[in-house]
Amino acid sequence: MLGMAILFLFCIIHWLVNKRSEYLVSRGSREVAQHLKMLILSNVLLFLCFIISYVFYKEFIVAELEYSKTGEERLGKIYVIIGFEFVRLFIKGVQHNFKY
Repeated sequence: MLGMAILFLFCIIHWLVNKRSEYLVSRGSREVAQHLKMLILSNVLLFLCFIISYVFYKEFIVAELEYSKTGEERLGKIYVIIGFEFVRLFIKGVQHNFKY
């Protein structure tokens, strides 16, 4: 349940950062400080999503190796879904940074 709550929190924060940066661009804001803050926040979110995705990937690989040896599932399917969603958030964040 905690993993789903964290994923939901990251989705909300990504959405807010994207909407705020789109607003700054559409408004034609020329203040560099505002744009710099949004870029830093966006890049910090990207870094965190990458780290979380990488940890999920490593756990998935370890769980698959253990499953092939013992036949026991150690990693639940919900963790695979959460890991996939973090990868999706990471990719969407990278796309948004290129647009911004």
